[in-house]
Amino acid sequence: MRRFARCLLLLFGVALFSWAEASPPTLQQDPDASSLYDFAKRDAQYRALASIPDAVVKYGKYGRLRQLDGRTGIGVAGAAKLKPGDSAEPILRRLKPILLASGSESLIVRHAGRDPLGAGNFLFTDQLIGGIPVLDGGVNIILDSRGEVSKVISFFVPEGTENRSPKLSLKDAQARLRQLLAQGSDGTAADAAGIDVAAEGSLAFWTDGGDRATPQLLWMIDVSHSRDGEFGIVRYGVDAATGNVSYSQKRGFELSRTVYTHNYRMDSNTPVATNRLWLEGSPNSADTQAFSIYNRIVQPIQAWAGTPLAYDTLSLVAHWGTPGSNTANNATFIYGTDNNRYLFFGDDRASDDDAIAHEYGHGLFFGYVPMPTGWKPYHDWYAGNEFYADFSAVLTDIHRYGINSGTWAITDLRDWQHPQSRSVFHMDWYPNRYFANPLIGISYANSTIYGYAIYLMVNGGTHRRAGQIGISGAIPVINVPPSTWAQIKEVMITTIYIMTLNRDEFTGPMLKQRSMEVAGAIHGPVSNVLNTVQQGWTAVGIGHGCSSPPPAPPVVNIQSAYCKGRHDISWNPISNVKYHAMAVSNPWTWESDRAVTVVDGVNTNCTQNVPGGTLTRYRMRACNACGCSNWTNDEWMQYYMPCL
Repeated sequence: MRRFARCLLLLFGVALFSWAEASPPTLQQDPDASSLYDFAKRDAQYRALASIPDAVVKYGKYGRLRQLDGRTGIGVAGAAKLKPGDSAEPILRRLKPILLASGSESLIVRHAGRDPLGAGNFLFTDQLIGGIPVLDGGVNIILDSRGEVSKVISFFVPEGTENRSPKLSLKDAQARLRQLLAQGSDGTAADAAGIDVAAEGSLAFWTDGGDRATPQLLWMIDVSHSRDGEFGIVRYGVDAATGNVSYSQKRGFELSRTVYTHNYRMDSNTPVATNRLWLEGSPNSADTQAFSIYNRIVQPIQAWAGTPLAYDTLSLVAHWGTPGSNTANNATFIYGTDNNRYLFFGDDRASDDDAIAHEYGHGLFFGYVPMPTGWKPYHDWYAGNEFYADFSAVLTDIHRYGINSGTWAITDLRDWQHPQSRSVFHMDWYPNRYFANPLIGISYANSTIYGYAIYLMVNGGTHRRAGQIGISGAIPVINVPPSTWAQIKEVMITTIYIMTLNRDEFTGPMLKQRSMEVAGAIHGPVSNVLNTVQQGWTAVGIGHGCSSPPPAPPVVNIQSAYCKGRHDISWNPISNVKYHAMAVSNPWTWESDRAVTVVDGVNTNCTQNVPGGTLTRYRMRACNACGCSNWTNDEWMQYYMPCL
């Protein structure tokens, strides 16, 4: 059955992994495409695609290719042997017409390996323009067993007319960023303390997920924040022409696989080599702590992963810190002056097996699943990141000890069997998921929804709170038939690959959809495993009681209460829906870390403090078990000081 299912996937892969909007090639003639690309270039794209037998195509904005399925006839000798860091220029040369490339672009291999659902190979590549990286640009490619390109997923954006020379110098961009950060979230200088703008910076292009007509040139500048005992680094993208902040992201990438211990420092200095535990997976046998950790946790994870996305590709190992303890004694990561992150063990809790396996598991997620554009703390992506880290801890425990009563506990923090036994904030029902809550870490609170679903898939049964009332009605009595842990493990790890291949935005419904596709591809379209996966996600509310996300709130009224320094916000409610609203002060963008959630719930009206600044923008969306609506149009709110 397994071999048959994989052959079935190759035969019907278009149906399994294509967007619904995919269709035969057409000449792109809409005004947006015509305004950017002349007829000759668009005609060359059409002719190249039309020459591919049975080609199925999806176009994005401006007539740019987003997906291609079919026997392309494009084969490049040695393409299957490309490895991370190699140039993919031979493939790009063949794809140039269909990508509308101008000639200044290039592709660099980020990940490569065997396709776990086929007989060929995959290449995930990153885009550069004139040697400058494109933050969200790239092309993912599947090569069949003959070495021929059979699938293209593209977020490639041609250079266009953007100048590769910044109008603002790095020094001017840093000064502008300091000015904006010093304003603080309430228009005062209170937030300026503890802000350190790095002296270094680099250029990058940004396309807003392919939505921009031409890439925007940014100065990428790291800023360390130290406030209330917390320390972190955010990377800001400052428009190299205007000085406005267009992009910000917590540093969660470019990690070092070098691990250190002792002499922990709360700064951004690169640690000295004498404190090294191990480098690139090779432990120092003279250091008993390092050698024990490596053999107990790291090497087994690398051995049993069994996938081209194995954990030896990752970087991060652990950043655990005991709440309430002296910061200097926590085990955590820091950023060095060489822009890498380094691990330190500072207390016994840091070397807990579950903690190490959890943090080590972040590498699988960070290394492959695309991060959401900009800073989106409410986004499912963060919950997915914590879920897959917990998945690593559970997987490691099962590998070492088998399934028992302690399998589903991740230290004493989270428990997939009884999520709310560790905290009332931990969720097990997707429609009730948090978008923001100052009392909890929403990443962990929402991650247990996915973890509880996995528990049900392996153990079977019904939701532990079936019959209780939640958003979208009573939690249903859905019987989940059990499958083996080996089956569910393979489905979930392969799902990461499929989501990365398709450059999916991580959400609960997308995780459900892709994991069901994987289960059907591996075990057959009518299989017990596919039924288990589907029922498990539905039992925790993902996709329950709906067929699509709700419409955006039909009416959002904002009325200024001048003498209170507040605005009254009201909207027409929709049943079984949770609302999520955000505000951001001018000139910050929605992608910046100054965008804050001001509504998270089912209430129909509220009064909110307006963040500082002369003008504040407001937007709202509606969410149910199938996802979220589009955002409403931005509303502008004038900020008035309270009357004296």
